[in-house]
Amino acid sequence: MNRKRNVDSVTRVIDEYLQRRNLKQEKPAWLIGKSPLGGLGIIANRDIEQGEEIFKDFPIILGPRVKGPNLFCSSCYQQNDLNYCSRKCGLPLCSERCMKFHELECALIRGKRTKEVSFMDENLFRIYTPLRSLLLDKDDRNVIAHLKYHTGKQHGFEIDELKHNDFVFEQEEEQFLRLVCCVMDANAFEVLVGYEEKFANLRGLYPLSSLMNHSCSPNTMHVFDKNHLMVVRASVPIKKGQDLCHSYARMIWSTPTRIYHLSRTKHFLCRCPRCSDPTEFGSYMSSFHCKACRGNVMPRNPLNLKSNWICEDCCTIVNRIDIANTLIALGSIIGSFDKENLDDMLKFLNGRLLQLVSSNHEIVVELKYRIVWIIGYKAGYEWTDIDEQILDIKKRFCEDLLKLNEQLRLGNSKMKGLLLYELYLCWIEKSRRFSSQPQNNEEITNIFKKAYEILKDDVSAPENLKNFVD
Repeated sequence: MNRKRNVDSVTRVIDEYLQRRNLKQEKPAWLIGKSPLGGLGIIANRDIEQGEEIFKDFPIILGPRVKGPNLFCSSCYQQNDLNYCSRKCGLPLCSERCMKFHELECALIRGKRTKEVSFMDENLFRIYTPLRSLLLDKDDRNVIAHLKYHTGKQHGFEIDELKHNDFVFEQEEEQFLRLVCCVMDANAFEVLVGYEEKFANLRGLYPLSSLMNHSCSPNTMHVFDKNHLMVVRASVPIKKGQDLCHSYARMIWSTPTRIYHLSRTKHFLCRCPRCSDPTEFGSYMSSFHCKACRGNVMPRNPLNLKSNWICEDCCTIVNRIDIANTLIALGSIIGSFDKENLDDMLKFLNGRLLQLVSSNHEIVVELKYRIVWIIGYKAGYEWTDIDEQILDIKKRFCEDLLKLNEQLRLGNSKMKGLLLYELYLCWIEKSRRFSSQPQNNEEITNIFKKAYEILKDDVSAPENLKNFVD
């Protein structure tokens, strides 16, 4: 597998793929080359401005995630009026139009399965995405063969599950399907269609984008438009010769959490500047307060999960097991909260938690992030329900998280765009309530414009944002 994978062959295959999708650029700001980070990468061939569109990419495979929370139409990905396929393949569909669009896939599933299914087969729904690769032509299959892939028994379990559920494959088909699973596990992106709870959780294989290397402070951001195109922009200014990087991990995770996640799911140890800095650019996202002096206790070696921790002020050593047990206890407390119980979250956040951890600890950040999307939206906390004190809490948390975004050198991240929009809504609500008091309307407008510039191509952006623009 992937025996002919080198700069020339991958460049040729990707160029041809973009040409077939009408996405080939006349003068791209990038090239495929050997990366100083290892292997192949996408390298800037000129300086790129912050916010500049770098490229667009189209998914060669797109479908449901194994662990997605919701069922949705297997053709259009919306959640209303679902019924099982009348031809008895087992997939959910929402309309006659989608039924017609689904014909080839339906025939493929029924041809490979030894029994008909007269119900919505949720198990099939969560594992059938790799099957879509069997509908690809020779050229697109060749693209997949030129992408990096993972190895290991855990990759390709979907095919074992399909066989267990009465699917039969020829040997060559099964080998290709297992390769597809290995490639998708290495490269697939999470694709959200919709906003808030009304979303479909997909995974998409984007061939060009899959060549970007990882950084926990990436220099690009990406969104997905209504046609599932990935739009990649520079989140910060990028110099000629730099790798274009994205992140496989959540930006608001601390280094130990990211390193564990990346080693388990992507099988590499990240050594990016953020991971290598015990303070995470001065954010102290993983640090605890020292019991002896109240200084910051951090990993002695952040790249080693087995490293003991040390106070940067008094040099007290703390056993990593004690740190792990404290995290488990805190996680258990947070897990016990009702996801929409604002009072419990605020009480914990302003009480015991901040006595133990830094103000930017990942648990604090996670709670603030969660609270931002409770206030204004959830029952009992909608804009007309909340008092000025709760409104100010949301505004302050937005500002705190935006400051952290800058501290982590994330630039125009999607998180920044969403937070700017929520901050804008806070100011709009304040203006509505206190119309007699002077407001800085220019500043409020600029906050909205910044949010729009970041999220303007994003199909999952808040509906109100898109409506304002339209």
